[in-house]
Amino acid sequence: MGRTYLRFTVFTIIVCKLRVPFSSARFPRMSLLRKILYTSAFFGLFSVFSKQEIAFAVVKYDPPFSVVTSDFPPFSYLKNGQPSGVMVDIIQEVLKELENDGKLPKISDVQINFVPWKRAYRMASEGTNVMLFPMGINPERNKQFAWVGPRFPRSIWIYSLKTDKTHALKKQDFKGKLVGIVRGYSWDKDLRDISAIPDETVDDRMLVRKLAGHRMDYIAMDEEVLRYTLQLMKDTDPFVRDLKLEKVYPLFAGGERTFGLSKTSDQDLIARLQSAYLRLEKRGTIKKICKRYDIRY
Repeated sequence: MGRTYLRFTVFTIIVCKLRVPFSSARFPRMSLLRKILYTSAFFGLFSVFSKQEIAFAVVKYDPPFSVVTSDFPPFSYLKNGQPSGVMVDIIQEVLKELENDGKLPKISDVQINFVPWKRAYRMASEGTNVMLFPMGINPERNKQFAWVGPRFPRSIWIYSLKTDKTHALKKQDFKGKLVGIVRGYSWDKDLRDISAIPDETVDDRMLVRKLAGHRMDYIAMDEEVLRYTLQLMKDTDPFVRDLKLEKVYPLFAGGERTFGLSKTSDQDLIARLQSAYLRLEKRGTIKKICKRYDIRY
């Protein structure tokens, strides 16, 4: 069909360009005929390229689907150089499901890229078809992101080194105090709300090292992440092997985290991701992965 349209279009343009040796007086409708022929030529070309565009669109998403995360155990971390964690395992199963769902465009060979959190967040919020995890859900992000997959509870506390003098603190005790936080984390605002001064660093492991080395008095971390981070570090870092921390202030509780893509992403892609997750949930795959890491959702 495309070739037929193309032949017709070429023929029409040639006819329109011919010098016809007739006066306009004898053929007053010649100009109208020419308009009709040009219009036909336009729609012929439009049809050809439209069909070619449709054929191309099913090859891949534009831009291609990509996945980014950061060091955030037990949800995402590198173990012996390989992506690991409960949410890493889940998205890997989702990707396998998508490779075999029989739909176009085909999704395959998607890599999970680890980058610092602030850059990862910028990539997802400013980009299209970029999945980021784990993402804390809040009203501001609800406006920007579409959520996919399971929702894990989160609870953020301020911690200090455990000593005989350690005790629970109140909101006013943090006025003007430095509190360690990973650059780009959403609870930066919560620290400012209690008049604390966020002291930024690159990741949670660095926060723990600075607290252990008395270079920080307080750090703000997710309860589950701190538990798992200490477990990983104690196996490899003798500096924190006997470290004991104390909760001193509940900064944020009752939140959730999950997988997110910007709302500008392809809606078909978002629907396929959610559908793949629900199939895995129904088969019990998600429950098995969470049990492996002792994580509730």
